[in-house]
Amino acid sequence: MGREGAGISVFRNWAEDESAAKANPLDAKAAGGGYVYQAMASLAQADDKTAVIGSWLIDGDPAGIGIRESDGPITNNFSRFVPHLFR
Repeated sequence: MGREGAGISVFRNWAEDESAAKANPLDAKAAGGGYVYQAMASLAQADDKTAVIGSWLIDGDPAGIGIRESDGPITNNFSRFVPHLFR
């Protein structure tokens, strides 16, 4: 429903954050009209960039991480990405 930033909106004080929407070039709507609401968690920020770390497990064992960095609060498939493989 929000794969790689598509269909994601940020609301602050019950109003849509227009600066977050402009930073997200993916304007696709949620699949099937479904919606998920969740509290916004603070993400790592440096030099006006937002970073999020994702991890991969293979059969329950750590296999790698990826660091995705964007210019706004929504990371997407246009965000800078650096994978790290564990051996």
